[in-house]
Amino acid sequence: MLTQEQLAERARVSVRCVRDVKSDRRLPRVDTLGRIARALGLASLLHSTLEPASRSSGAEV
Repeated sequence: MLTQEQLAERARVSVRCVRDVKSDRRLPRVDTLGRIARALGLASLLHSTLEPASRSSGAEV
């Protein structure tokens, strides 16, 4: 289990960012979400979730 401080360090974001995202005070930017997902080992899950949405919108992931 990671502390918020450890997650922030691994994801290269601020502790405040992690806390705000966790508490729903703000939505992360896509790049921030990717950093957090990679730090948690969830990057492939994030990619598989975003890929179908990008196909329907015409955006690239």
